[in-house]
Amino acid sequence: MRSQMEKLLPRGFYYFHDKHPVHDSIVVEECAKRNNIMLNRLPSKSSDLNPIENLWGWLKGQVSRDSPTNEAALVRSLKKNWKKVDREFLSPYINSLYNRCQECIKNKGDYINY
Repeated sequence: MRSQMEKLLPRGFYYFHDKHPVHDSIVVEECAKRNNIMLNRLPSKSSDLNPIENLWGWLKGQVSRDSPTNEAALVRSLKKNWKKVDREFLSPYINSLYNRCQECIKNKGDYINY
């Protein structure tokens, strides 16, 4: 996992996640320790601070446009659209993180509209 992230973001990265119960599991903690990853927990109502949430939203929209009607079509759509995700694609999500954090602080940890 870490080597894939290092390839994609060679200057470094941070791991953020919201407070969904699955993210607080022992498995997540152990995986982070094994891979020397520092976990950064986001405020409960600010999942828009997490760029991966925006990526999932985009991917969901792309797959919806493909209108898969069975599992094989769904898998094809996911694979096709996932191939579009590279460093250039992710840059706007990553580069807007500072502004997202400022907005979250201004909203006292409440929802932001990104």
